[in-house]
Amino acid sequence: MTRRAILMVVTLAAASPGFAASRAREAKASLEFALASRQALAAVEVALSDPSVAAADRQSVTDMALFVFKPGGDVRVSLHGANGTVPEAGGGHFSVRVFVVAGGRLYTGARGQCSSWDNDVALCSASCDGGDFALRRNGSATLELLIGALPGGRAGAGSGVTVSDCGFDESGDAKLTAKTSRGLAVIGFDGD
Repeated sequence: MTRRAILMVVTLAAASPGFAASRAREAKASLEFALASRQALAAVEVALSDPSVAAADRQSVTDMALFVFKPGGDVRVSLHGANGTVPEAGGGHFSVRVFVVAGGRLYTGARGQCSSWDNDVALCSASCDGGDFALRRNGSATLELLIGALPGGRAGAGSGVTVSDCGFDESGDAKLTAKTSRGLAVIGFDGD
């Protein structure tokens, strides 16, 4: 077979409904979500704390990305699971990682484990006692990151989520927080 004939056979196979359906059923261990609107970044900031200084240095957030993953499972099953139940095989709890750009620096330390859905909200606990946050589905964006006063009274309002790596610096850390004028910051993400 010539190269052109092989390309034509592959193209026809890829266009067939059976091929597309089998590709759609493949499990995905991770999904990436991008900001739905940069305007939402005005609701958050990164607070750099240093015990030797009375007030935290506050930096504007200029970009964010959200990654949701379920190693060994299909993250889409977890994201679309029914409220109040832990889906069977491949569903249930999932993990989240948030990348934040502030002050010209990329922070990649925000990670957490999320619970199953309750009223389309999954509560998440950040690694290394880094705070709590939540994800909400079925809002104005595919997924919304909630920082600050979370639904159900969980998490101290305004305490934020650590975005620096565990053990970042003995003298301080970096936290993603709702701006002081807001109790809850909502950042929408769209993606896969």
